[in-house]
Amino acid sequence: MTVSQEIQTIIKQHRIILTALRTPKLRERFRELLAQQDTGEKQPPVTQTSLDKPFQQIEWLNTSGSESQEILGHHIDILNTLLGENSIMYTSPISDLPVDWEERKALVRSICKRVFATPIANRDWLTEPEYNARLSMLVTDAVTLRRYSIDMGIVTRSDRGEKYWLAQ
Repeated sequence: MTVSQEIQTIIKQHRIILTALRTPKLRERFRELLAQQDTGEKQPPVTQTSLDKPFQQIEWLNTSGSESQEILGHHIDILNTLLGENSIMYTSPISDLPVDWEERKALVRSICKRVFATPIANRDWLTEPEYNARLSMLVTDAVTLRRYSIDMGIVTRSDRGEKYWLAQ
C-alpha cells in the first residue's frame, strides 16, 4: 500500500467514526464496542450484524489489546502529519476543480492563501515563475488555477504580469 493509499484508508475510517457519532443508534453501538474492547477480551468486539457493518472497516476496532493501541497510535501519527506544516508532502496535487462556482472559488481562495502564506525575502508578492512553481506543488494545472485566481479577484497582478499578490 502506498503512503497516499494508506492516508486515504485512515481518513475513510475516521470519517466512518464521525458519521457514526452523528447517529444515536450507531453512537451507542460505538460506545459499546469501545467498552468491550477495554475488557481485554481476545476476540474483537465487532460482529457481522448489520449494525456493526460500518465498524467492520475500522482496522483498530477489529483487533484486540495492544495491537489495536499500536494501530490507533499509528493513525494518530498519520493524522498529525497531515495537519502539520509539511502536509503538502503527503498529498497528491489537485487535478479536478469543483463544478459548482462557489465551491470552486472557495477552493481557489484556499489554495492561493496557502501559496502566499510564506513570503519570499519579506515581500508580499511573487513573480510569475514563483507563483507558478508554488501552484504546481498543489495543483496539476497551475496555469488554469492562476487564471482563475485573477479572474475571481482573489489575486491581483501588475499591469505587465510580473508581480502577483493576494487581493485585499
